[in-house]
Amino acid sequence: MYFGHFLAIAFLKKIASTIEFASAKNNSFGDFSTAGRLRRLQPKDTQQAMEKYLPSGEWHGFYLESHQPRRGWMHLYLQFSDEKISGEGTDYVGPWNASGQYNTSTGVCTWVKQYLGKHQVHYQGLCGPNGIQGQWKIGYLAGEFHIWPSRHGHLDEMYLREDLAQTAPSVQLGTVPTTDFANLA
Repeated sequence: MYFGHFLAIAFLKKIASTIEFASAKNNSFGDFSTAGRLRRLQPKDTQQAMEKYLPSGEWHGFYLESHQPRRGWMHLYLQFSDEKISGEGTDYVGPWNASGQYNTSTGVCTWVKQYLGKHQVHYQGLCGPNGIQGQWKIGYLAGEFHIWPSRHGHLDEMYLREDLAQTAPSVQLGTVPTTDFANLA
């Protein structure tokens, strides 16, 4: 047996024992979701990952409404600190303030967007490397949203390019079919 073969076999055995140990320890080794990744981190590492995923400052994004044929683009300024979310922004409805919280163990973010002198919108999503994706609600109305830190300009480009190429909006979670808009008059 060559020395290189010996090293390769030793390396593979080490990987196998690491996988077995990780699976036995937290039973989430094969879970590659954001929540799964956060569960595998130690508390200090979890906080660092959340800080990396949730930088305070300028954010961009949009929400989808079944009665609108286009995305509702948002420009946001958000502050993330001590598991609290605060901020402000604007979209086609008008200016608004936001307040809520995020959970460093699960990656879940919830907040309320209060339009100045108007209605509230409740948001809940999961944070990850590409921002926060989830669902908004106003009473019985609901839809999807996606927001991301401004440093992810490639997402701006991807969605804007899609806006120019299609009539129906989409989010990474899926595409809203054009037929949803066919019966609106």
